[in-house]
Amino acid sequence: MLPSLKKPVYTFLLATGLLLLSQPVSAQVNNKSNTASPLLPVPKPSPTPAPGDPADEAAIYKAAQPPAPVDEDKPSHDADIPAEPGYDIHKYLRENIVYPKKEFNEGIQGRVVVQFIVNRKGEIRKAKVINSVSPAIDAEALRVINAMPAWKPAMLHGAPVSVNYMVPISFGIHR
Repeated sequence: MLPSLKKPVYTFLLATGLLLLSQPVSAQVNNKSNTASPLLPVPKPSPTPAPGDPADEAAIYKAAQPPAPVDEDKPSHDADIPAEPGYDIHKYLRENIVYPKKEFNEGIQGRVVVQFIVNRKGEIRKAKVINSVSPAIDAEALRVINAMPAWKPAMLHGAPVSVNYMVPISFGIHR
């Protein structure tokens, strides 16, 4: 049993639904659609060339063209094969990071995240700190990243491309 307050609302909704369902839908009665026509003309698809047609061969040749040259410092986001250092980056960081003395003595530690571009030649470019710990620790992280040997570049359709890369570097004191 419905509470007395909900009964009028229920009755109203039931009556409204029955009223709407009893009326013929104008598009069905008049065979007219209420959908709008497109604002811009829609181009018709071009006919597909027959096999062996010169137009078909030109399309295949165009599709087989290598991608246009990419700016060295403009990263691609669609790489088939990601960039990789070609060496053990963790070992490289362990062997080359020099903890700043002041930060070490004060017990300052944390994780710096450095973002950079690996260009088509595998060179490190435009390194910047994304997550900072302290100016001296950030500077050391940038120094080590910028001094890294060249990486194997990322590949897109068999051609090298530039990509963004991020490396977290932890500075911790283990006594």
